[in-house]
Amino acid sequence: RFAGLEQVRKPKTMRLIALLAFLPLCACGGSPAAEGADRGEHLKEWARITEEAAAADGPPLSSLPLAEEWYQVTIADVPVGYMNTLTSVDDDGSARSMEVMDVQVNRGADTSRMAFETVFQEAPLQPPSLEVLEEAQRSTGGVTLMAYDQRFANNEVKMGLTFPDGDMKLVSFNGEKEHVSMLPRPEQAWLGRLRARLEFTRQCRAGATEIVVQTMRPELGPRVVNLTSTLMRIDKAWDGTQMVEASVWAVQISDVPVNMTEAYETRGATRCYRMLQMGLDMPFGYLLASLSEKEPALQSAEPDANRPLPELVYTMFVILDQPIERVN
Repeated sequence: RFAGLEQVRKPKTMRLIALLAFLPLCACGGSPAAEGADRGEHLKEWARITEEAAAADGPPLSSLPLAEEWYQVTIADVPVGYMNTLTSVDDDGSARSMEVMDVQVNRGADTSRMAFETVFQEAPLQPPSLEVLEEAQRSTGGVTLMAYDQRFANNEVKMGLTFPDGDMKLVSFNGEKEHVSMLPRPEQAWLGRLRARLEFTRQCRAGATEIVVQTMRPELGPRVVNLTSTLMRIDKAWDGTQMVEASVWAVQISDVPVNMTEAYETRGATRCYRMLQMGLDMPFGYLLASLSEKEPALQSAEPDANRPLPELVYTMFVILDQPIERVN
């Protein structure tokens, strides 16, 4: 965990996908596994699964599922690091979510570590509809703190957003300077990370095949974005102990040219809530975060001379075997 955020959160906090900040110019395609799939057949299967699961379901989620999850991260099928997510509830009932991703890649002759942490603290979630906000909370998304910490090589960027007195207070740190900005709150309603996940869960459990949720992403700054999830197929995914049936969704963030996929459980108490896999197309290989035990996940972030890491820096020039005559 990053010491830089300890002043804004307790040791037990919560969830991320922060490599998006690293890829503003990526023009990517979908996961290779999705190509050629007959989506119509998958949609029919989804309708059948939803009907069966709804019949087996108990009442809707009446409390926030509290869990710590570990994911092994691979790029181009090479283990490069881990992702760790944690949800918890403080003594005052407020909900916290943390997500950390720590990966290593080659930069020419050097090996670089990229680490990201995001933290949300949100107002207490009230049953029976955990995702619903009171009218006075709509401009804050129910969020009391949104924080982001990014470290790449020896560079660090931090951001913290709070909501005092009808405004938004943005405190950012880049290098050795701290900047404080007071901003107007968004005019449109939005949801913090946990409520956005719970709203996705509600619609997913009802059998929706396209779900749009308004939220904020810490790595993108204090602006509301549309998070659009489109059901692509029914597949198999690892749940930490075995292969299970999963719904696979293509995820788009408005105005961000990066393609993601997320896979969720289709059965059981946390169906449509527990994420089994997250995929992200990157210019130096397909990134996949898959559920794992803690130790193997942490081991993937340790240096290993026998493991060739993906190359972050591409050659920009071609070495010629002879001069070009009359270049001009």
